[in-house]
Amino acid sequence: MRHNVNGHAATYADPVESLAVQRIYHEHHVWLQAWLRRRLGCSQQAADLAQDTFVRLVSTQQAPNCVNPALG
Repeated sequence: MRHNVNGHAATYADPVESLAVQRIYHEHHVWLQAWLRRRLGCSQQAADLAQDTFVRLVSTQQAPNCVNPALG
C-alpha cells in the first residue's frame, strides 16, 4: 500500500501499518503544530517542522508511540 504525505510516498506492505501512520497523523498533527508554534513563536516554522516530523515518520515505515507533552 502506498501512503502519500505532502508529495512524499512510502510503500507499506502491511495495510495495518499504513493505517497506524494515518491514525498517528490525525491524532497528533494539530497539537504538535500548536506546541511547536508556541515554542518557536512562528506558525510557518511550526508547520514546516511538523510536516518534516511526519515525513520522517513515514520514511521510517514504523508507527512509534507518540506522547503529547501537554498531557504528560
